[in-house]
Amino acid sequence: MAEIAISIEELDKLIEEALSEEPFLKAPLSLQRGVEARVRLISLREHEKRRFSVSMLTLTLLFFGSVALSGILLWFTNLSVLYTDGVSGGKGWFDYYATAISLSFSSYQGAYSLVISFLLALATLFLAGALQIHKMIYSD
Repeated sequence: MAEIAISIEELDKLIEEALSEEPFLKAPLSLQRGVEARVRLISLREHEKRRFSVSMLTLTLLFFGSVALSGILLWFTNLSVLYTDGVSGGKGWFDYYATAISLSFSSYQGAYSLVISFLLALATLFLAGALQIHKMIYSD
């Protein structure tokens, strides 16, 4: 099978001759809208890629910064030695505070239960109102 070698210019002339006989038609409006929507979608995707990259970079820097700051804090304060060996009476204070906090919550406190019940009632009313407002906003 012999290959036909046609230059680009000759091919363009052949296409122009074939199309010159056809009537010129306008593109439909939906074509322009579709192309614009796709271009807008591509630009939004590129914008979101940049935002994601910046967010991940910021998150990584914050994570490693907090790990480094925690390491520096532990190095300077030497908290592990203070926790295991402590200062004179240091462990006694820790035990005292742990026991005092556990005892304060374990004994019955009527006033605390009254305050907590009022707070729970207010939270329930707030949530009920918020759910009704949500229904009104999205109703037809």
